[in-house]
Amino acid sequence: MRSLHLLIVIPLYLFGSITLLLSFILAARLLRLRVSVDPLVTGASALAIGLIVISLAAGWMILDEHAGRVLVVLIVASFALAGLDTLLRSLVPLPLDEELREGEHAKTSISGRAASIE
Repeated sequence: MRSLHLLIVIPLYLFGSITLLLSFILAARLLRLRVSVDPLVTGASALAIGLIVISLAAGWMILDEHAGRVLVVLIVASFALAGLDTLLRSLVPLPLDEELREGEHAKTSISGRAASIE
């Protein structure tokens, strides 16, 4: 039963990386940095894993007592940051908005055989 209790780390990682990614995107938007979304996603994922491992190893967060509260804070923060990013998108446009736009095909060249599959 104890090993199943450690599954709380999965949603912590998921919402932690989403919250960090939205924080990085907002920082890039406010500082008007021209960055691609790829290093932001990689950095957010690595930092989320690092923060979870360090906080559990150092005893700052104990899964038995505080994991639910931490998860709720991460969920609320991710929704708040997503709303703030949506509000700022029209005021401060960024090149990475093109990468994140839904329903648009990537602007990469593919071979003729791969194009025939689509």
